Amino acid sequence: MTAPQMLAVVIALVLIITIATPARAEALEPTTIILIVGVAVTIIAVVAVVIIANVEERRRAAEERPDGSAMVVALGVPATESP
Repeated sequence: MTAPQMLAVVIALVLIITIATPARAEALEPTTIILIVGVAVTIIAVVAVVIIANVEERRRAAEERPDGSAMVVALGVPATESP
């Protein structure tokens, strides 16, 4: 398990423990619970997207072209004429 994955797991566990541990003598309102769960799901989704993008980037970087050459992307801007 890589460091970013470990960090994602630790953050998820901390969030779950924080949500699962109720306040001492207060009850949470349903709106507050929905807000906390929504934020947690959003954070987990962002972390998952970052991890997936990182894996895809590594896989693309590891792929080589059949002839051994590097891919070059050139952007051509047409020249403008002065009046």
